[in-house]
Amino acid sequence: MKRLALAFLLATCAAAAALPQPDDDQFEERDPSGQFVVGKATAGEVRAKLGKPFAENRNRDGRFVYTYLAPTNDYISYVFDKTGVLTQVRSTPKTN
Repeated sequence: MKRLALAFLLATCAAAAALPQPDDDQFEERDPSGQFVVGKATAGEVRAKLGKPFAENRNRDGRFVYTYLAPTNDYISYVFDKTGVLTQVRSTPKTN
């Protein structure tokens, strides 16, 4: 189980690091759950509403990712810039 969690974290980090920055067209979009506005919500707001993340990862450049297990058994990853502003939201189906 620990290896699976570590593999998931590494894959999430690698994917988040490779993701392009959102352009102006995507900047105001809401996340799939409809709770947060990309470009406006902060890490503090996400954590206050959803609680402690299932996994948390920080990149050297200051960006970081909070990953939660949704009620639908999907992983929802919230990607933040170095100032703590939400830049992207990704949903990944749980495979097991």
